[in-house]
Amino acid sequence: MHKFLIATICLAVSAIHCSAQEDSSYVKKYNHYAGFQANELFRQILNLSNNNSAVSNPYLLVYSISTASSGWGAHVGLGYVYKKILDKQTPLSRETKVNDLSYRIGIEKKFLLSRKFEAGVALDYAGSYFLDKTFNISVFNNGSTIDSSATTVTDKTTSIGGGPQFSLGFKISERIMIGTEVTMYYSAEKKKSNVIVIDTVTQIFNNNQQTVTTSNFNSEVDTDGFSFTVPAALFLIVKF
Repeated sequence: MHKFLIATICLAVSAIHCSAQEDSSYVKKYNHYAGFQANELFRQILNLSNNNSAVSNPYLLVYSISTASSGWGAHVGLGYVYKKILDKQTPLSRETKVNDLSYRIGIEKKFLLSRKFEAGVALDYAGSYFLDKTFNISVFNNGSTIDSSATTVTDKTTSIGGGPQFSLGFKISERIMIGTEVTMYYSAEKKKSNVIVIDTVTQIFNNNQQTVTTSNFNSEVDTDGFSFTVPAALFLIVKF
């Protein structure tokens, strides 16, 4: 599977490189940079599968546009993770859904350090949205009664902030680059938690009479501070 992925990416990059021939009389006005976080790809190519160091950069896709004359422009970054976990083990039934979104947008200035190295300085607005919802149902038969409990736990975290970003790219070819970045973001975060428990007791020998009890618990925590992201993430970037 990994070999197929690597071969597909290489073919796509080759196709872009071969098809992007420009007329000599054309005056380029803008530079476009489109990339994706490629740490796992580089681990497979360089046989670094035993390296389990975590990458804290949440942006999986990046894109920027800048003027060819001045280097000023704008860029965006996006990262999204969705998970669904279903546990069917009796007597416990549990389902968890996780949505994790990170995004940023900013203004940027790109400039050449040398023939092979290109750098950038940016000021970003960054935000995130995280939602973890777990449904839990348990049923116990005590002989004369059936006790069932349905629990819904919702954890929601949102954040807004921003700050400076510094990027560095190495040109493999005229159009292909490997890049990394350093960010220093301020973030104001709001975390909300809600727990709803519905307990139902059914009297088997009393015409299945039911007693329902509902409990609701809420909490909210606000935090803020600065975070520093080291240049651990590697991006494979196509410049066109």
